Amino acid sequence: MGLSLRGQTSGAVDINAPAVAGDNTITLPDGNGSANQFYKNSTTAGIVTHSSMVEDANGNITVGGAFSLGTGTSISSPSSNVLALGTNDNEGIRITSTGGVGVNTTTVPAGVNVAVGGTIRVQDSTDATQYLTITHQGIDFQNTGAGSSTGATNHLLDDYEEGTFTPGLSYETPGTSSFSYAAQTNGHYTRVGRLVYCKIEVRLTSFTKGTASGHLQVTGLPFTSVNSTWGQHIGMFASFNAPLPTGGGETPIFIVYLNNDRGSIRYLVNNNAWSIFPDPDSNSQYKLSCVYHAV
Repeated sequence: MGLSLRGQTSGAVDINAPAVAGDNTITLPDGNGSANQFYKNSTTAGIVTHSSMVEDANGNITVGGAFSLGTGTSISSPSSNVLALGTNDNEGIRITSTGGVGVNTTTVPAGVNVAVGGTIRVQDSTDATQYLTITHQGIDFQNTGAGSSTGATNHLLDDYEEGTFTPGLSYETPGTSSFSYAAQTNGHYTRVGRLVYCKIEVRLTSFTKGTASGHLQVTGLPFTSVNSTWGQHIGMFASFNAPLPTGGGETPIFIVYLNNDRGSIRYLVNNNAWSIFPDPDSNSQYKLSCVYHAV
């Protein structure tokens, strides 16, 4: 039996101690503490002190420090309007009142934020071998189950973007050539991983060839093409108000150079020889499209 309090009809209160040897002492804290504040036994038995737990008028309980759920786990509020979950004294997840969730990071803007080195894994509900992972480097479709080609060398999708660029014309040897362009001259691209698709329109308002020579080129592609043993990247084009080959058996082609940000307009004669495409006029128009691998 511990110490007990007993109220009497007279209004007096009795303190009853157990019939054991030794003293039974309770030491109350100095001061009144805060409103609605709990009391607790201190690190010394029998000495009562103020707790960091406070219950407000609505029944909400706040805790001044971390709240442990068991060995190695905790819930805390490191700053105003922030909830943190941790294990082994290390914060793992932080949730803010602005809609941010952080994993392995204390910098938490709105949204889900995973620090560098963290990985989000999306796994099939019935087959754990089917999964993808999301990191700061991209989306990795690597898995050990079905659906992956045996010849695959990379599963990481590390880029997607859409944009515009400004194409132009030149010659392999520019010399004293000059080109002026209409406002409709433009380029649009979509990049998925290393694969780049371009749509190009070039409209001239004036042209002087001067001492230029070689194949006519389209410059300013948005990305440098890969230098590989696969060969050159072939595109398509159409021309308006522009001279065309007249010998017969010609196939106009746009070729993206390897390890470069430009390509050339030329034509294939009888399917076995490249030839130089005729020079443009001062009002020629070229519409082109191409797909190539970027570095």
